[in-house]
Amino acid sequence: MSDPVAPRLAVERGVWPATIRRNGAPHLVPVWFVFDRSEATWWISTGAASTKARNIAEWPQASLALEDGGSRSSPKAPLVSTGPRSARRSSTRSPPSTRAGTSPSPTPGDVRVLVEVTTTRWLLGGS
Repeated sequence: MSDPVAPRLAVERGVWPATIRRNGAPHLVPVWFVFDRSEATWWISTGAASTKARNIAEWPQASLALEDGGSRSSPKAPLVSTGPRSARRSSTRSPPSTRAGTSPSPTPGDVRVLVEVTTTRWLLGGS
């Protein structure tokens, strides 16, 4: 992992997964995440019936952008991860432990999907 990436992942809590709807329109919604540095893998939980889950089921690629672009006096370069994704309703593999307070309480009867995105390329500052 490159030097500009690790500090950002250590402090930022939200990521914007970009998915594509069936009609080709983009769908972006911020979510909390867990990032496994050893495998360069993102873990995101979403409702199984959500637009995000439906889009992910149909397209093999994903892009994720960290949400904090900084302030005018201290701007941060954009940071985007791209790579293949997979989604599963249940998994024998648990995601790495999360930071305190970064996981919402599940709603009773809410079926969740665990989305895994493995980074194959980092886009830093528009590169």
